[in-house]
Amino acid sequence: MLAPFFVIILFSFLVSTLTSMWIWKKKRNKWLGLLVSFMINVLILSLATAVLYQVDVHTFHKQTQGFFGSLGIFVLGFFIPINTILNFYIIETAKNK
Repeated sequence: MLAPFFVIILFSFLVSTLTSMWIWKKKRNKWLGLLVSFMINVLILSLATAVLYQVDVHTFHKQTQGFFGSLGIFVLGFFIPINTILNFYIIETAKNK
């Protein structure tokens, strides 16, 4: 059951990165790109959490090992700030080049 989580997190990261880089190149505003990145991460990961919870409630309540597995339903929400900070560093790196 970990594969769907990784796919959703990676999809959210890729979409938010591509969108934030497009916003940054078009508007030259790093903070607007970061805000858009944050909003996309919130939207995708929150919707995925709600859908996965509706589809299979018992998946989130199983005994799992490891830190990320023990987060249960909060595992996707936990990655919202992580994806956003990674997008921030990508924009900073692109800005300095």
